[in-house]
Amino acid sequence: MQMLKIIKCSDGMRWYASKVGELVPYLGDSMGAYKSREDAGYINFVHYEDAEVIPELTKRERLKKNVVDTKAAYEAAYKAWEDAWDTYAARLKAKLELEYYLKEQDDEHSN
Repeated sequence: MQMLKIIKCSDGMRWYASKVGELVPYLGDSMGAYKSREDAGYINFVHYEDAEVIPELTKRERLKKNVVDTKAAYEAAYKAWEDAWDTYAARLKAKLELEYYLKEQDDEHSN
């Protein structure tokens, strides 16, 4: 199903005023506007300048997009894991260095 992306709302009293950036059903064109369906189920209209039609993706395009999205999510998660590991390693190194320094200080004072 094709969708409409609400890109702006030229009148805050319109049914889609709170939906800027969201997708709503595209039901065709009528009376100089896009035809859509409100959350309550009523057919209503969206001004042409307030929305854009998002074409329906083929099954192949959806699968390709899912693969790309999954790969991007994996890469972001791996990067976050690497960053966390680097932070852990740096903190552990600092802790060990501090413990070594304190042990040396204790050894000097006990001699």
